[in-house]
Amino acid sequence: MLSVLNAAYWEREFAVTDGDVERTHRYLCKCREPQEATRLLERIIAHKLQRGVPRLDPAQRAKSEASAASFLERATVYHPTLSYSEKQQLFVAVKRPPDKWRIGKGTVTAVEQSKASHYRSIISVFVDEIGETWRFIAELDPKHPWNKQFKSPLPGTSQLLEQIMEVYGSILLPHLLGRLTQDSRFVNWGDLWWAGAVVPSVEDSVLREAQRLLLKSTQALTLDDLLQALLPGQKAVGNAERFALYQALKARPHRFSNVGTELQPRYRPLLPNLPQEIEKLRQVILARKTPIALNVEVADLFPNHADRPESQVAIMSIVRDHLDQRFIQVAPNLWF
Repeated sequence: MLSVLNAAYWEREFAVTDGDVERTHRYLCKCREPQEATRLLERIIAHKLQRGVPRLDPAQRAKSEASAASFLERATVYHPTLSYSEKQQLFVAVKRPPDKWRIGKGTVTAVEQSKASHYRSIISVFVDEIGETWRFIAELDPKHPWNKQFKSPLPGTSQLLEQIMEVYGSILLPHLLGRLTQDSRFVNWGDLWWAGAVVPSVEDSVLREAQRLLLKSTQALTLDDLLQALLPGQKAVGNAERFALYQALKARPHRFSNVGTELQPRYRPLLPNLPQEIEKLRQVILARKTPIALNVEVADLFPNHADRPESQVAIMSIVRDHLDQRFIQVAPNLWF
């Protein structure tokens, strides 16, 4: 067995193995709501602390390293003792009071000289998926207590787990996130992850109502705005409901446009004047005695999009969703 109670293991030998991925999937299948990536990593670390790990499997380490590199792309892992320059891409995973992890990939937008004696600079990092700028110290004196080191193990797994996460969490997380990203069984919203098989489905009638609400609204709506209207009898909206609706809207980009960020989405309908145009199309179909070519009529109703193939595809999809049972599709593009 390989000892996990030393710095060398976490720095050079740690791997999110195939077994870790399978255990994570089984766990998420049992969860009633999505889980934070840091929580999933803690479970993997706790398993290794409790069971120990066999001698390093080079193939598993290589697989884990490759997935981490794929996830990071051109980003490097932030560490307070290092120096950074503008436009540099960073992966940030730090624990902030009160015990809340902040995770994200972003770009250094500014480097300011510090007046403090124990660190030389302060960097600003714009995190794209959140749309926020985070500030961190850089060039910290390696001997300063803020540069957390892996020390002799504390008694008890929970204390040791906390120490490992604080010292190595930012290094280990890309291994997990890379493996989850490459496995289609997992879905995420930011740093919340769930097993795709257990995400609650959203009925198409609910999505039609969501689109109706957006069409009536004069401003973009958040997930909570939509859920409060869609689930009026529910006292509290949880992460499970938000996650499910987010995934459903994301899967239908031809009907819902996110004008916010990934973690703070705000939605608008794709076509603000859709109800009127659909009614016009219904009247056209009712007035004809022979099947109509839907693409021709749609091009006439939406002339601004007639020369854009990608828009035509989206519009056609929306129109088909709105044609009710009074009409029959007699061919891929013919309706009667």
